[in-house]
This record gives sequence, structure tokens and C-alpha cells, in this order.
Amino acid sequence: MALSLYGALAWLPAMTALAQEDARVRTAERLMQSSRLAAQLRGLPAQMEADFRQSGALLDQRLMEALLAAARTSFQPETLELDITNRIAKKLTITDMNAALAWLESPAGQRISRAEELGSTDFDASRYARYVASLREKQLSEQRGQMLAAIVAATNGAEAALATQEAIALGVAVGMDTLQPAERRLGEATLRVRVRQAVRSEEVRSAIAEQLPPLYAYFYRDVADPDLAAYVRFLGTTGGKRYQEGMTAAYVESLGRASIRAGELAREQQRRTSM
Repeated sequence: MALSLYGALAWLPAMTALAQEDARVRTAERLMQSSRLAAQLRGLPAQMEADFRQSGALLDQRLMEALLAAARTSFQPETLELDITNRIAKKLTITDMNAALAWLESPAGQRISRAEELGSTDFDASRYARYVASLREKQLSEQRGQMLAAIVAATNGAEAALATQEAIALGVAVGMDTLQPAERRLGEATLRVRVRQAVRSEEVRSAIAEQLPPLYAYFYRDVADPDLAAYVRFLGTTGGKRYQEGMTAAYVESLGRASIRAGELAREQQRRTSM
């Protein structure tokens, strides 16, 4: 009967929407791999554990272990990768993602992404200090300095760094707060305001702005000038701007959610052990 056709037609919009959503997620997955962000996430658990240990130095051993266990669970690279991928799929169109992939999968794009991955996963503080010291003796060329400054500006490096620090600091603060006796807890809303005031202070902002140029110079130290120039051109395109904004927002939002989740898990762990 023709009525069965009407039923089939009713499903078409939903099926089309699902197919489009699936295509966006698959493209976002490809973007995570080509940008090497997925690989960079592998170093996050160790970084988060160090931050939690430093900030929670005054906690007793039992509370510290509960906090660290929660952080390890919340910041699992696979969990973050899935969350960031889904956020990217909602923030960027397939056209935006394909434009970014065209750059990322070009020879220059691959070299840039590889440098960013190594800068994140293979960072050595003493090696970086020696590099910065070498810049005092032999400065970068004016052209290279200008390109690096353009990359810092185009990637909104200072804001991205501040947002990342804020997300991590809030997670540490909330995690520690949940482990306090009920009458001493400040609550997430109060902590959010205090963390933002501390992280977004003019002093911190100035320090970040001062640290970024040598840090970027270090990250891209083995990248040739023509590749840097190509990167600057890409970041200046509409697609490049949308890619950078979408990826940064997805990353920061995911870190923020994982940070809050760590606090929630720590509280659950404390409840179980206290029963």
C-alpha cells in the first residue's frame, strides 16, 4: 500500500540527519589524527597528576590518592579524544574541516603538526632553558621573528594558554574542595570566580605574553622558514581561523569538563571509603 511509502518518507529526514552527523564525526576523527592533537593528549595524565600533587601538597595521603585516582580516570587520553572529537563535529562544518585537512595533510602541514606534537610530548625544561639562553647570543632573524609573532597572534596563543590554565586550575580547586568537610567547602561557583580572578589577572596575562614568543620559537626551531610562512598564510584564511577557533574551544571545554569530573569522582571515592 502507498501508506507504507509515507512511513518510509517520514524516516528520510532523520536518516539524512544521522548520515550527516556521522560524516561530521568521521571527518572530525580524521582531523584529530592529522592535527596530531590525539597524540598530544597522551602527555596530559602525567601533567595533570603533577599539577594535582603540587596544588594538593597539604592534603593527607588518603585524600591525595583519591584525588589522583579521579584525575587519572577523568583525563584518560581516549576519553578526552572522544569528547573533543564530538565537540569539534558540532563546532565545525565538513567544509571547514576539509579545508583544514587540506593544509594538515600537505607536506608543510605535516611538518608543522609534527613539531607541535614533539613540543607537547617531548618537552624538556633543561633543553628549553639552554635554547632560550642561546637566543640571547644569536637572535632569530627579523623575518622569522615576525612569522612567529604572527602565529602567536593568529592562534590566539595567550588566550588559549590562559583558558587552559583556568580549566586545569578550576579542576584542581574543585577536586580539593570536594574532599573538605561539608562545612568548609566553598562550592564550584565561588571557586570558579576566584580561579578566574587569579588566572586572568594582568600579572599572569603579562607573564604568559612574555613567555610565548620564546616558547613558540622553541617548538618550531627545526621548521624551515617556508613552512612557517605557509602556516601563517593558512591561519590567515577564513578556514584557518575557523579551524583554530573551533579546535581550541573544543579542547578547552573538554579539559574543563574533565577537571570538574575529577572533583566529582574524588567525592564519590571519598564517600565509598568512608562508609
